[in-house]
Amino acid sequence: MSLFRTTVARVRDADPDVWRTAMWGLPVVGQFVLAAVFGLGWWLPNYNHVYYNYRLLITVTTGITALASFLVSAVLLSRPSSRAFGMGLAVGGAGLTILIAGLTWGLIILPHLGFP
Repeated sequence: MSLFRTTVARVRDADPDVWRTAMWGLPVVGQFVLAAVFGLGWWLPNYNHVYYNYRLLITVTTGITALASFLVSAVLLSRPSSRAFGMGLAVGGAGLTILIAGLTWGLIILPHLGFP
């Protein structure tokens, strides 16, 4: 819990350089996270030899990509540099966005469209 409190305190007391880096870095980092989702979504059914239906494939790819982006974000958030901290916020935000969108699409929207 101490790591969470120190991170929240650093976000609350962040200087403008952190937010500038996070806001300018998010569109670029988001493209890399999205490319990781598409790459993993292509790689899993082609080379894993496991049957995936669409819902499971979207859930697994977004979960793995979000976990990887959260791990990268945790490493960047632990750095003392304000630019690394801003990039950590950008990577974590992109991972959270991908996770929310992928799980919503895979678990809520696709069943209503009739996909198995």
